[in-house]
Amino acid sequence: MQYQVAVEQFLTYLSNVRRLSQHTVRAYTIDLTLFQDFMKRNSPRALDALSSISKYTVRGFLAERHTEDSRTTIARRRSSIRSFFAYALKARWVSHSPAHELEPMKVKAALPKPVDIEVIEGILKAIDTESPIGLRDATIVEVIYGCGLRVGECVSLNIDHMHDKYIRVHGKGGKVRSVPMHAGCRLLLKRYIEDARSQLVATKDEKAIFVGARGKRINDRTIRTFLQKYAQLAGFHMPVHPHRLRHAYATHLLESGGNLRFIQQLLGHSSLSTTQRYTDVALDQLMQVYDKSHPRS
Repeated sequence: MQYQVAVEQFLTYLSNVRRLSQHTVRAYTIDLTLFQDFMKRNSPRALDALSSISKYTVRGFLAERHTEDSRTTIARRRSSIRSFFAYALKARWVSHSPAHELEPMKVKAALPKPVDIEVIEGILKAIDTESPIGLRDATIVEVIYGCGLRVGECVSLNIDHMHDKYIRVHGKGGKVRSVPMHAGCRLLLKRYIEDARSQLVATKDEKAIFVGARGKRINDRTIRTFLQKYAQLAGFHMPVHPHRLRHAYATHLLESGGNLRFIQQLLGHSSLSTTQRYTDVALDQLMQVYDKSHPRS
């Protein structure tokens, strides 16, 4: 089995079977393409047969990336290669995985710092909501922060996902959850759909709530770009990306006394430990939640 053919089948599997987000599949694509470029320069014969790729080839690739990537990024690239060869094993393209012979990398997960509510309010004030694009952008900011969505979840929202007081969110692994919207978010979303979306959509058959300038479903890169632009217009020069809004949503709920289990469901996390790590909860905050919640406390 040729490497490129195997990678194409693997990426199709990630998209169609595992139903991973476009952002995640793109990360896999970048990692495996970089590995392919490395083999073209160092061991081109390996590209014609997966079985000829050794642990030394994988190790050489990761060693070379040390001059370009952070430790976290290198760990992600290693994980991508491991996942690819695990798939190749199941498909019986190889008899063993060269990536699984490497020692695991221990990397402490870096958590995004939440932005203050003043930053979010400043960004919203910097947006001209009198234009269709501006109204769309303000609505996206409000929905991501007001509902704690991943940027990919926001992009994938369809008109029929909207309900009176909540939206139906399609998260990782095809999991669906219902997330409530506060009154301000509902009003802004209603205004956008009635006043702006109708001017932006290319066809009446378009299902996406949020569309780009060409009338098709917006992509996450556009959201990342305009969010940083509005942050700078508002006078905030720190990095502001969608995940920081999601992190702020969870942190602000917790600081206001929100129950961890409730926040876990809103975020779409499969385990409570993920929620605790995500919100970077201090021990004293956890104790306050415990004291308020446990019947014997």
